[in-house]
Amino acid sequence: MSAEPIAPQLEYALTVELDLAKRVMTEVTTTGAAYGQVIVEGGRFAGPRLSGVAVPGGGDFPTIGADGVAHFDAKYFLREDDGTLILVRNAGMRVSTPEARERFLQQLPVDEKDYMLIATPTFRAPVGPHEWLNHSVFVGIGRRSPEGNRFEYYRVL
Repeated sequence: MSAEPIAPQLEYALTVELDLAKRVMTEVTTTGAAYGQVIVEGGRFAGPRLSGVAVPGGGDFPTIGADGVAHFDAKYFLREDDGTLILVRNAGMRVSTPEARERFLQQLPVDEKDYMLIATPTFRAPVGPHEWLNHSVFVGIGRRSPEGNRFEYYRVL
């Protein structure tokens, strides 16, 4: 191969802040994993091309593996200020130190240097001004707090 690799560019798309209910978790199962449920209670989002609120309901169903890595798979709706309902499916993982994992389980604040929260969301919007979301690839970097999650999403160009 003679061509140089093409490095993708990133364009800031939006920030989503979710208010989350108290997490429900199983004990560690025979597989070595624990399973959870976290419901979206509300929130907000904003970016250069859209803004609005997170619709209560939906949520995340994380799996925390024997290695301590948390894999999440969330589905919820965003309602744009113009009334458009947008479905979000957010999958990703959180890698953290053992001390940070314990603080997460106790729903205590965790220093951002002690974990990495990354996501690959997909958006489904109806035909109209927000359908560009359907035809884009995004990556997200997140922060966790006892109250909820905050993700900054970037469109891959």
